[in-house]
Amino acid sequence: IDKQILSKGITVNYSITTNGSIMNKEILRFFIDKKAHIKLSIDGDKMIHDRNRKLLSGKGSFELIERNLIFYKLYEKYTSINIQAAHVITHNNYREIFYSVRYLVDKLGFNIIDSSLDNTEKWRQDELDILADEWEKIICYYLLKYKQKKPFLWGAILDMMKYEKSHKVSYCGVGLVRTYVRYDGGIYGCAANLSESGLIGNVWSGFTTKKIEMLRNIQRGKGLCRECDFGEICNSKECIMNNLEYSGRTDKVKPDACYFEKKKYNLWEKYKNDLKITLGNFLEN
Repeated sequence: IDKQILSKGITVNYSITTNGSIMNKEILRFFIDKKAHIKLSIDGDKMIHDRNRKLLSGKGSFELIERNLIFYKLYEKYTSINIQAAHVITHNNYREIFYSVRYLVDKLGFNIIDSSLDNTEKWRQDELDILADEWEKIICYYLLKYKQKKPFLWGAILDMMKYEKSHKVSYCGVGLVRTYVRYDGGIYGCAANLSESGLIGNVWSGFTTKKIEMLRNIQRGKGLCRECDFGEICNSKECIMNNLEYSGRTDKVKPDACYFEKKKYNLWEKYKNDLKITLGNFLEN
């Protein structure tokens, strides 16, 4: 399959999301050889991480990850590719997101941080208000590190960058230019939707072309967001996988996602002049 793809001039990038509990020299050599981009699931320090990331024994997995960090640092050394630290925001850690990001950068030395809200949970507005305060603290910390010439990349800022009129959100190419293979062999258009509506095939029988064609030909428009003056630049409206997972429709956004989207937009408006300086290369491209 790789030879067929290469013969057509298609470049393939590999990535993997791992909980970091299993790592050795053989796996390290494989990752280096494939230059696979690695996303390591880690929610913060030991106390925060172990609340949700547990082994079958019930023990937290932080100590295993900490022990294996040497392998990931070697990977970065030999490939010049940064490991991406990914932590999921849940009801039992959302008040500590700023602390967690700072810990991952200052204590564990990660240069790329991805903070993602657990969309399987229902969020109240007061919780999202607190989360927005944490978001602002991280933005200020991000700008401080940039001024100190010790920059890191926070994925949420790249998302907020899309609010610029010259960078309106657009179709991400789900199922066309990217796919996600789950541990059970199912192939999905995106990790944001691992339900039946996001399934586009499996590793044994290949892709379901009809499903991919359906995704490619989706006419999104404004749908249920037509009355919202924020709809033109709303990232949540454009995420068809999240919308399908929530409502079975591509144009019906989860209410808490809608609320938090506006909170993030207000933060972008407040800090965008400083943020655009740090993201100049991204805006140019």
